[in-house]
Amino acid sequence: MEGLPLPEARRIDISGRIGGSLFLDAGVRHGQIPERGWHSEVRRARINTRGLLDYVVKTEFKVEFGVDDDKFYLNDFYGQWRLPRYFDRLRIGYFDPPVSLEVLSSSFERSLMEVATPLSAFAPGLRLGVQLDGAIEGPSLTYALNLSSVGQSQQFSDASESALRGVGRLVWRPDLSESLGADDLVHLAASLGYTFSGSGDIRYRSRPESDLMPYLVDTQDMSGNAGLVGLEGAWRSGALTAQAEYLRSRVSRDGDSDVAFAGAYLQLAWMVTGELRAYDTASATFGGITPEHPFQWSRENFALDSLGALEFAARYSWLDLESGNVAGGVMRSLNLGLVWTLDHWTKVELGYVSARTRGNSAEGTSRVLQSRLALRF
Repeated sequence: MEGLPLPEARRIDISGRIGGSLFLDAGVRHGQIPERGWHSEVRRARINTRGLLDYVVKTEFKVEFGVDDDKFYLNDFYGQWRLPRYFDRLRIGYFDPPVSLEVLSSSFERSLMEVATPLSAFAPGLRLGVQLDGAIEGPSLTYALNLSSVGQSQQFSDASESALRGVGRLVWRPDLSESLGADDLVHLAASLGYTFSGSGDIRYRSRPESDLMPYLVDTQDMSGNAGLVGLEGAWRSGALTAQAEYLRSRVSRDGDSDVAFAGAYLQLAWMVTGELRAYDTASATFGGITPEHPFQWSRENFALDSLGALEFAARYSWLDLESGNVAGGVMRSLNLGLVWTLDHWTKVELGYVSARTRGNSAEGTSRVLQSRLALRF
């Protein structure tokens, strides 16, 4: 008797690449803070891999981990699948929920070293969750729905211990081609979120836009649930990019009155060398700068053949963490930055942040002059 034929083995195809990034920071801080003077650190050291796994279904994946501020972090760690209609992608894993134009942008490609103070207070940060998102051309919209839960405590994100968080984001890019230039772009967006803290706590805190600085405003732990509203606006016109965001959170506290906190920022960035900042419609975020003429030094005649790309950016931020009997403090910050992008892999940054705080024990003015060497491979 002949045996039954064996089932044909499924073929597994996997492709991808390995990369990473390294941020080296150094600076001098002074003002109404402890440990004034010179500070330096390895701000970030990350390794990642991303690619495509083809087995039964095609799965796009990304795995990234590393050290941020001397602590080990699991960063983006997810798989995603293409969908046939209504939504373009289903993503499951550990990643940023869809809140904030600036937070969702790659940290290597931002105009300033750290996100604005209200974003570091209210944006969820990396969370374990599931997300559906998509984009259409007419009208030009990007949309996302996200449900997430726990996450690691991070330096520049919401410090709440949430049991469950739901977030939705809708982005509209109006067609103003008849009145604006061909390279002009308008970005308008809104996000809504609600956090069920369960047995955890709601907490918002922020540094003055530098990892070399301590937390200067902090609500401490509040037992309850919280709603979040975010508004985004951006305009790119040639070498100039302007963007602004407003976030407001209302906390329904257990056994106490409701409190509300808010913050906003306005940012301007100008490419001195004239490059155009990229924009990705799938994620509705700005990308980085690719120098038209990457830095090149001629060894033969010891002359500079090309400079690379040079960018100047300025941002004003406001964050109010005072409401009812919560005295978390109010902070206003001015952030000035100069970014020299040598090529796709290397950039050098110089920044100055001045922050004034009132309403808590950190009242006063604090300043930091900081530099960064950012590398990726």
